[in-house]
Amino acid sequence: MPMRMERTDKIKLAFCGVPVSVATTNEELYMHCSFRYEFINVFDRSDLRKVKHVIQTGDYNFHPRAIVACSLSNCVYVLSLKGSQLNMNSVERITKDDREQFVVSPWISDLSPNDKYVISISTEGSLILSKTEGADAIIRIYRVDGSFQQELRLNLDLFYVSRIIPKSNGNLLFVSLSQGFKTQLTETSLDGKIVRQYQSSLLAPDANHSDSKDRLLIVDRDNKMELLDPQFNALRVTLPMEMSDNLWTNPSLLHYDGVRNEVVVIDYKFGIGASLSVFNFREDK
Repeated sequence: MPMRMERTDKIKLAFCGVPVSVATTNEELYMHCSFRYEFINVFDRSDLRKVKHVIQTGDYNFHPRAIVACSLSNCVYVLSLKGSQLNMNSVERITKDDREQFVVSPWISDLSPNDKYVISISTEGSLILSKTEGADAIIRIYRVDGSFQQELRLNLDLFYVSRIIPKSNGNLLFVSLSQGFKTQLTETSLDGKIVRQYQSSLLAPDANHSDSKDRLLIVDRDNKMELLDPQFNALRVTLPMEMSDNLWTNPSLLHYDGVRNEVVVIDYKFGIGASLSVFNFREDK
């Protein structure tokens, strides 16, 4: 099935340092940024041209590494480092009270120190944290209320896992690097069986869902991309003429907004700054 890609918005962002990660709730977009110190900018989805609030994470004594959002509970989870040596892993939770004020509170603190975790969230609201131990991926899953649900040990022997994408069929999709430092996708069942793999031709900085049907988008510099169906078959993409050579230059972050069924791409270049583009994909019938 050929697909049509459309851009619904493109915005030059006000200076925000280096964008590190992005998350979206029902009404807001959160952007974790780094510039001498760490902070989280909050934008209203109806007006992405200005920052409406800044969460100074130093005020809460943690150093953020990545953020994800849960649309069911309308909150943001922050994978963070704590302690005098910043070696204690934890997860903080950002919510809003009855007066629409932001509330930051500790959420998960039973993670092992000195390990590098990857954080993601399922469509059912389960929080997924993964670390690598030798050739194994250690997966810890937490319920919506923050209680521990289960731990899985999957022997996958993957190099540099940057993202885990829960699929609608219950499987997990690992985004990693091949020996040639190109993007590799590995879909596994929860018992560790590898269902399928895909070796991209791109030195891509990121990959994520492109829509609600488990299609996948891989982006690379200078307008390069690959769009795959759920079985990792390449899809043909039709672009409006004015977009064909004007998608992105240095894409640094790719985020899928499941509430709006659209993709957010952050294009960043040192010394120039960041821009934000919003895309959607439609079946080109």
